[in-house]
Amino acid sequence: MPLTLRLRSTRTDSPEIAEAAHVVRQGGIVIFPTESVYGIGAGLDFPEAALRINRLKQRPETQPLLVHCAETGDIAILARAVPPETFRLIEAFLPGPLALILPAADRVPEELRGPGDTIGIRVTGLPVARALIRRSGMPLAGSSANRHGAPATGTFSGIDASLIAEADIVLDAGDSGDGMATTMVDLAARPFRVIREGAISRQAVEAVLVGPRGWRPHEPGL
Repeated sequence: MPLTLRLRSTRTDSPEIAEAAHVVRQGGIVIFPTESVYGIGAGLDFPEAALRINRLKQRPETQPLLVHCAETGDIAILARAVPPETFRLIEAFLPGPLALILPAADRVPEELRGPGDTIGIRVTGLPVARALIRRSGMPLAGSSANRHGAPATGTFSGIDASLIAEADIVLDAGDSGDGMATTMVDLAARPFRVIREGAISRQAVEAVLVGPRGWRPHEPGL
């Protein structure tokens, strides 16, 4: 069984977060809270551990993971190119439940890149999650903490016990999230596309992206 640590406060300097970060730096897999749903992740510098997440979730290994960052400034490090419109989305919604699909920078392991040499980047808005990422010393490649096809959850009690058993360390923050999925916007293609609508509505994203040049949204592919 993994080590399960209860976060009894919102302190970002807690020993529980330090212990979880230590496990990440050793190549371990962590289940952690976010402001939306619980996530399961591994350090970006350990692609083999990150790929293990897909096996634990029983989802296709070709399905890319999201990279969770602590700071919006990390986006320019992880992405090879950042369209100007990206900064409008950052200002409006990040940190928060929005993932940006962008061309991947060279430092992103090939195993963790999506179709078209892309990367999905999310800057979580939950302070304890951001503290975990900072103390790990690297972004976390991850996904929601649920089996493939099962609903994601913002409550610790809603996580599949068998998935918890396969992680290396678990941070239990109780009912920390609202249970809504992260909205995903593909900025690597033109026209830009909202490929998944979640906590942030399609209309809200489009209102930010529609600018003086008259950009109009592409119909979603999902």
